[in-house]
Amino acid sequence: MSTHSTHTVRVREIDQDVSPTRFSNIARSLSSKRCRQWWLPSTTQTGHDNPVTSFALHLDGYNGTITLPSVQHKDLALKEHGTDWKFDDEFDGVTTLSSPIEADVDICAIHGLNGNAFDSWVAKSNQKMWLRDILPTSPPFDKARIMTFGYGSQLFDGSNLSGIHDWSHYLLSSLICHSMGGLVARQAMIRLDGYSHRPEYHGISLERCGLLFLSTPHSGTTEADWNALLVELGSLTSGLRPEIMAYLRSFNPLSTETQEDFANMKIKPPLAAFHETRMTKIVTRESASLNEIKSVSIEGTDHNTICKFDGKFCEGFLAVAGKLRDLRGTLLGENTDNSLISKMPHHPPPAAVNCYLPSDKKFFEGRGLEEWGPLKGRKEDLDSLTQAISSAKSKTAFAITGTGGIGKTAMMLEAAHQDKDQKNIFLIQADDSISLQRAYLGLALRVGPEYLLKEYRGRGDLHAIWSNQSVEEKVDRFKRWLKDPENDNSLFLVDDMDALTECKDRKYAFPTEARNILYTTRDPVYRGALPRRQRIYLSGMLVEDIIELLETVRDSENVSEENTGDLYNHEVLLEIANAVGGHPLAATIAVRYILRVSSQWSGDRAGREFVDTITGGGHEERKFFLEFSPETPSIMENFQVSRNRLSDPGGDGWKLLQLISMLATDCTLGFDYRNFFTHRCPMDPVKFQDHKLLGIKGSQLGLLFNELESVSFGERQNTSQPLQFHPLWLECARHVMEESGRQRHAHQILRICYHTSLSLDATTNYTKDFLPHVQHCLRVYKSFGMKIENLRLPGNVEKWVHVMVYDTVTSHMI
Repeated sequence: MSTHSTHTVRVREIDQDVSPTRFSNIARSLSSKRCRQWWLPSTTQTGHDNPVTSFALHLDGYNGTITLPSVQHKDLALKEHGTDWKFDDEFDGVTTLSSPIEADVDICAIHGLNGNAFDSWVAKSNQKMWLRDILPTSPPFDKARIMTFGYGSQLFDGSNLSGIHDWSHYLLSSLICHSMGGLVARQAMIRLDGYSHRPEYHGISLERCGLLFLSTPHSGTTEADWNALLVELGSLTSGLRPEIMAYLRSFNPLSTETQEDFANMKIKPPLAAFHETRMTKIVTRESASLNEIKSVSIEGTDHNTICKFDGKFCEGFLAVAGKLRDLRGTLLGENTDNSLISKMPHHPPPAAVNCYLPSDKKFFEGRGLEEWGPLKGRKEDLDSLTQAISSAKSKTAFAITGTGGIGKTAMMLEAAHQDKDQKNIFLIQADDSISLQRAYLGLALRVGPEYLLKEYRGRGDLHAIWSNQSVEEKVDRFKRWLKDPENDNSLFLVDDMDALTECKDRKYAFPTEARNILYTTRDPVYRGALPRRQRIYLSGMLVEDIIELLETVRDSENVSEENTGDLYNHEVLLEIANAVGGHPLAATIAVRYILRVSSQWSGDRAGREFVDTITGGGHEERKFFLEFSPETPSIMENFQVSRNRLSDPGGDGWKLLQLISMLATDCTLGFDYRNFFTHRCPMDPVKFQDHKLLGIKGSQLGLLFNELESVSFGERQNTSQPLQFHPLWLECARHVMEESGRQRHAHQILRICYHTSLSLDATTNYTKDFLPHVQHCLRVYKSFGMKIENLRLPGNVEKWVHVMVYDTVTSHMI
């Protein structure tokens, strides 16, 4: 919600058949009324019959504005205007101020923090709103459609959940932006760069957009550097909005990351920038500049007056109108001046220029560090990790390992946030050499020359020296700086090391100069050229922690209790926790699947219906759940990431996983599934399509298991134990290999078990090592709606299956 204009009302939903004369007559009648003064009801305030107005085409009708003599006249007009038009004084969304029949350019003005889309542009001296009263009469802008955009920018408004990303969605033209409005516009350009294909952005392209910033804090402002405790107290007591404070702070990674996104846009709109010179100096020239476009001062202005002009010949209006003409000419191809177009290479800008961190602050830098929420459960794992880091006596690399979606990144970010402002912390995420170098350069630029060029401190040409250094030199200086005493206890984070598939990239990712390195990986055995290494292995979460996570996700969905099926039943939550096998990503997706999908037809049994589906219901429903992706990568997407990281995604490692998905692998049953490969069945290539894999023995088999372990398909505490496979990964493998694969492997497994049972001397060995595989294989086969007859087994094998399985196991299995 926006603030209210003091003297002006907006009039909307004016029909096309209404004439400007009729609108002017109504405006005069509202302006000339006699109003009682609220502080002295016995007296009245006289108006006048010459209000300043605008009347412009807007969508399929008109909208207008009326500036009235007093607050009392405005309030009365809102209540008693005598028309069926819509009156308001908030100016939310788009308000058209001037609209010629054939406009050649659109100009949209976006106000700043705590502003109003009308009053933010009104001069105090004569109440002129220059976008309405001056600019439309100043050629060439008499041919421009001029608008304002209003949004809920109030810092103290706890009921407003929108933020800069939300506002930018509704704004998408030449844009004039004051203060935080520039951050909204900048984000709108980033959104348009990535989502221009969406139908709601039809007709808008970056090639036809320009930006004019008025004191926009691209790198934040120290005025927003409130103590974290004060921000929290303000949010609780006064509705202070910490998410806006986070964007406006100096040295803030949120704003810096959007600067990176802007710098890396495929098409960069032309832009210009101005900054204030008087009194408050809230936004410095450095923060008001963006990329290599340097901000220009408007003399005699402060942060409030830089966007308010009282006449055509005041210095501020002349400067802004001049830049607007340049932008217009660039967009329409009328001039060849390219000075407004950013040519910055695709790497991030610094968070601040010519600044040092406050004494009580530490660097906390890297894209993704702020994508953090409080960790659920894992207290013992987190305590072990933080204790290991704090007690390290020498250079150490700490590896958080575990299967995909198990919570490795969440654990790393939790550890980082616990040490925020206690030590310098840096994070990189990359998937190739280009993004890796860009991530390192981003860190170097954020730290800046004041720290990385210590030998030049105090020199006036410090930044010139820094600008002349190559990318490689800047990165090298950052790495060498990591050895300095101020980084003795620093922490360097590398997220998802496995994404860097090239060995040389992995070596480059881990700086040998860093004191302590913390990285996440699906590969528990990787060492590379790392220093002393400690591993923190994350297995499935405890049942009680999974239940707490289920409750948190359930409550975050904003669904009333009567519409949440049986998700408030503790027994049902316990069944779901067991069904997902302690996997936090699967638990999160499960709740959203139940609420958004299952509850539509299962009503108050949605939770139990889900459990039935996962534990053996229809295979199509199971596949739908595995591919369900609610704001997070699906379980199947996580599975495919690991598969694609195999040395050969279609090779023997993948074939082994397909085979194992049809075998019984639960070692708690008291057997070792690896004994399946000791079978006595001859591998006839005609009868066994996978004869090479099925005949593999010893060390060759061990190497394939190692490969599966390296991408977290399987896990074990030591190498002598068999790999354990999460049921969800095995279910993914069964779906990926499709019906033909399931039929082929079931056929081969049953034939091998049959021939082995004939060659063994003692039936106890068969019962222990092979019968569980027969039972499990048939159970899986049936869960996909398939019949034994479809396997085309030899007659003696099919008869054996019926006798041995049906008779000894009873009908509950099939």
